[in-house]
Formats: sequence, C-alpha cells, structure tokens
Amino acid sequence: MSVRHLSPGLSRFTRFPSTSLIFAALGFGLSFGAPLSAQIVPLGGDIAVSLPDGDLESGANIAADRNGGWGVTWKSAHLDVFPDIGRQRRFDRDDHPVSGSLRDHDLPSADLGLDGGGKGVTAGVRQRPELGGAEVAAQCFDRLGATASAAVRVDTGAISQVSPYPGAVSIATASDGRSVVAWQEILRVPLALPSVYFRMLGADCAPEGEVISLGSVGTIGRSQPHVAVRGDGTIALVWIEGEQDSNLHVRAQLFDPDGAPLGSSSIAGPSGRLPSEPRVAVSASGLIAVVWKSDLQPPTSGSGTGIGARVLAADGTPTGDVLLLRSSRAANTAAPAV
Repeated sequence: MSVRHLSPGLSRFTRFPSTSLIFAALGFGLSFGAPLSAQIVPLGGDIAVSLPDGDLESGANIAADRNGGWGVTWKSAHLDVFPDIGRQRRFDRDDHPVSGSLRDHDLPSADLGLDGGGKGVTAGVRQRPELGGAEVAAQCFDRLGATASAAVRVDTGAISQVSPYPGAVSIATASDGRSVVAWQEILRVPLALPSVYFRMLGADCAPEGEVISLGSVGTIGRSQPHVAVRGDGTIALVWIEGEQDSNLHVRAQLFDPDGAPLGSSSIAGPSGRLPSEPRVAVSASGLIAVVWKSDLQPPTSGSGTGIGARVLAADGTPTGDVLLLRSSRAANTAAPAV
C-alpha cells in the first residue's frame, strides 16, 4: 500500500510508502510536518497532475483502482469562463499520466470513484437555477475519463426555492463497478438541522433502491458524510454529529451492500475538539482508517487545528487511542485525506 497526497493548488502530487493501514492514515500529517518515523518519506519527486494553463484549480479528490492505477478530479475556474468546470485525469500504476485522460466534465465540485478496471464515476451537486435549487448527480466515465453515460439524479423529491439543499457529496466504487453515494441535506429555513443520506448505484450509474436517511440528532444534526467500500461491497460511512457544539464527534457505521446497517454505529473520534471534514478508507484485510480535522485545544481555551486519526476493527469498533497527526500549535491544518 502507498499513500498519495495532493498538494494545495493541485499542481503536484506526492506518493508516500506505507506498510499498514495505520501508516496510510499518517500520510497526510507527515506531508505537513508531523513528527513521525524518519522511514516514512516520499517515494520520488512530485508528479504534475494539472497543466500550467492559468486556471485556478481547487477541491481535488483522488481515487485508486484495484490494479494500482489512480485518478483525480478537481474544480477549475478561469477568469474568462463561467461557470466553473470539473476536470479529471488518470494515471497508471507507475504514476505516468494516461494519454488522452485529461478531460472536462459537468460537476465542478465532485468526488471520484474507480472500479477494478479503472472505469470511473463522479458524484457531486448539480445546480438547477431554473428550479431554484440543486440536486445530487452522478455520471459514469470510461478508463480514459470519456463520458460513458448521461448524468443521473441520485437524490429524490421536488426541487424548488424551499426544497432541502444538498452538499458534502462523497462516492466510493467497488471493484465490480457498483457505487455508493453519500451526502448531506439541510432545509433552507432558520435553525434547520442537516441530515445524512446515501444511495447505491449500479455499474451503469443507474440508482438502485431507495434513498436511505440517517435522520438528524440534537441541536446540531448529522453532517459531512464520507464513504468507503470494501471489496465485498460492505459500506463504511463516517459523519459528524452531536447534541451540542461541545460534544460534536465523528461517528462510523457499517452497512451491507444493500444499505442495511451491520450492528450499531460507533464513536470514531472524541467529543470536545470541534471535529470536521471526516474521511474514511478501508484496507484489504478489512481494517478501517478514519481521519478528521480537529481543534488542538478545547474550544474554550484557544485555537489551532490538527488532524486526528483512529483505526477501527473490521466490525467497526474502535481500536487503540486517537492519534493527533500534527502536534505543532503554530499553524492550522485542513482537508485531511486517507
């Protein structure tokens, strides 16, 4: 296993070695100076992902296929072009760009999933200004990133100026091409609570089954979902929830390939440090790694952010202590990935 990190601005890519899922979780912290083992060092130099064409690029998401190849999708903005567009590019297992795979697509802020052969699926929020709202959409692509299907709507319900607004879309794709898409929704009314939803897609990007809701809790609700999928189709979903700001925490839940819960959810990250931006990944052995952005101090006693991490057993129960991947209080870190 190796760890991949995209540098800010999306111009470069760095690969890190890894001998376990724990070190995979540590990769992001290392690239920002966490005091880890001196044996965890970059493998070679940076790799150019995007082109120096003057566009402002942001919001990168990366995915790997089962053969070691990988792909990136990101948002690209140009001062002379409106609206923003999405872009993606594919690389082989030796980190060489696949010829002809630098392509545009219609979901600027999208996540990316790759199946066992390198076919891809993007999922994100698609604006519907003519209806006054937005929807969660997904689209399939071939191994070169060329469009393989029309974009499909994943969420349900009428879209209007008062309908719930979606965001924080995440997708994970199994080796057989089936995907799971997770997102949050919030009513556009004062003091509305966000809720987390997810739905399965077939290998042809067609939605399967109903939208599954986790509901909302307390005065905070559930938000910021992120999803991963094992080789057997088991879904690992993480999100933020809490009764109050003071007890926000990262929670994790496993589901079978059809979306039925496997056991009960567990607390992956502790309360009291305003966690956000949770991310999850799974290993071939079934272990689960969760990382998130975390305050370095309790909310009432200072500022500064770091990256928290924890490994969960194959059944979703936490193992070991929470790791703080950045110990310096001199600067903030954000956008963790694993």
